[in-house]
Amino acid sequence: YWAQEVLDSFASSGDAMGPLRYVIAFSSYAVAQTASYTPAYREPYREVMEALIRKMLYYVSWKDWLESWGDNPLGPDNIMYTGHLVYMMTLHRQLFNDQTFEQSVTLVNPEGPEFTTDVQSLAASIAQQVEDYVDASDAHTYGIACEPGRIFVPCNLPHSVGQMTFDRIYGTTYTSNNDLWLDWLKEHMVHAEHGVLYDLYYPFGPGQSVAGESAPRHK
Repeated sequence: YWAQEVLDSFASSGDAMGPLRYVIAFSSYAVAQTASYTPAYREPYREVMEALIRKMLYYVSWKDWLESWGDNPLGPDNIMYTGHLVYMMTLHRQLFNDQTFEQSVTLVNPEGPEFTTDVQSLAASIAQQVEDYVDASDAHTYGIACEPGRIFVPCNLPHSVGQMTFDRIYGTTYTSNNDLWLDWLKEHMVHAEHGVLYDLYYPFGPGQSVAGESAPRHK
């Protein structure tokens, strides 16, 4: 039980940003960090880590996406959910040598279709989104939207960090785009005079979720 009414009070408009997923994700990172330093307690931590990943699959953790943005929480876009989920699964595999999430898991929607994924399929899907995403000027951003038409820099960090671990485990080369992303950030998201990092990029212009007549803009 995660005291949803307390989470709802974080924002005056209610659970618009789905904070439950962040409580779960960052709790799992704390478990992973502790497990790496106290190997004698590795099995209890494995059980907790797996339970947190299972919580991340619950409908309440991703229903806001269906309510506000799209019909599939696994993307495209929605990196604020998929990025955390794949990183959690990757850490679980690294720390405990547990292949549980290499098998398919199901996201059950009590009001509609179900969705299935696994750690390798989800990582590949995210990597392909990085390859494919372009803004209104047809330029690659090397970042993924967390809501259609909105790329937040912080939301792209979990999967970018997770790719490093994933590459070491599975021999992939997903991190090859990380340097391109950093170069893009320096060019497009750093204030030329003050050096301040903008955290939001509108690839199709403010308020636009698909390419049209508006130009990209940062905020």
